[in-house]
Amino acid sequence: MHKVAVRVLLFAKAREISGKKEDVVTVYSKISYSELFDFIVRYFALEDIKSSLILAINEQYSDANIPLKLNDGDTIAIIPPLSGGLSLGYVLTRVSRYLINIYCLQVSMLEVKLSNVELNINDVYKKVISEDCGAVSLFVGTTRDNFNDLRVKRLVYESYDEMAVKMMNNVCHEINQQWPQVRNIVIHHRLGEVPVGDASIVIAISSPHRSDSLEAVRFAIDRIKAVVPIFKKEEYENGDAQWKQNNECSWSQNS
Repeated sequence: MHKVAVRVLLFAKAREISGKKEDVVTVYSKISYSELFDFIVRYFALEDIKSSLILAINEQYSDANIPLKLNDGDTIAIIPPLSGGLSLGYVLTRVSRYLINIYCLQVSMLEVKLSNVELNINDVYKKVISEDCGAVSLFVGTTRDNFNDLRVKRLVYESYDEMAVKMMNNVCHEINQQWPQVRNIVIHHRLGEVPVGDASIVIAISSPHRSDSLEAVRFAIDRIKAVVPIFKKEEYENGDAQWKQNNECSWSQNS
């Protein structure tokens, strides 16, 4: 059987356990998802967190029921739980609905951005203002100073940059489909260290009437947390740290 060389990317807890950010491995070009998954888990010694991982192939989540045909140079990403932590089933059913050409967008202005510096909330707000809009809705996610009985020192974010930008654009497309009156959308997400009180994400959406922008901005943050490959570590004053996920993450119970 024909074999191909593929690039493998590792993030968050998978990266820490394996000690690698990326590698090149040789696999059969025709292979099932489960065979590829099991090979990668063994190769990178990820058995202890196997139940918390899924694969993305060439910047798309892969359906476990569809046989794979890989080519030389394909990219396989090992995806631990996202910072929003929803299930693989949720991701696949939702994502497949809007993997559509983003150039179909009807909004006047669209900007998605990953940033390694402090986010400027006022700058994001100003970008979406439009004379024909009577509403601008903002969501700002910040680092809180506590989790249960622990004092939080900071959050640390990392992402699969190329796929994260693509998925944020797709989220914007779905907003446009559901709320066609939305005029402008700007989403900035911070990476790296985010101290207590600082913003990790800013979403601004404008529309002629408030109901559209309010509903759209709530939808945006929920969808981003569900499907965008951004990973969040919480570091505590006592020196401990943990990669975060929500309780509803059904495929990560043992991570």
